[in-house]
Amino acid sequence: MKPIIAIVTLYDEKLESYWMLPGYAQGLEEAGAAPVVLPLTSDPAALERYAHTFDGFLFPGGPDVAPELYGAEVLPHCGPRCPERDEMEAAFLPLVRRRGKA
Repeated sequence: MKPIIAIVTLYDEKLESYWMLPGYAQGLEEAGAAPVVLPLTSDPAALERYAHTFDGFLFPGGPDVAPELYGAEVLPHCGPRCPERDEMEAAFLPLVRRRGKA
């Protein structure tokens, strides 16, 4: 049976929509996995359920992480940020790592 790998989604603020570059899912399929794209959420119960349900997780690149999250200041060369994604990843990555699935 193929492992089911969940991909943390990207978010387009202008279109208010989730999206994903096809290469991430195609690469997972070529490696023998079944990819699934997750919605953005910081709901603890949903994140726990995802961490338990899926076999592995892909956290793709995307907008800049808010510098405040790692103790830095926002500088003029900082790119666009996605606070919703930052919030999800900050809560979700530790859950996934504790289960050895990242």
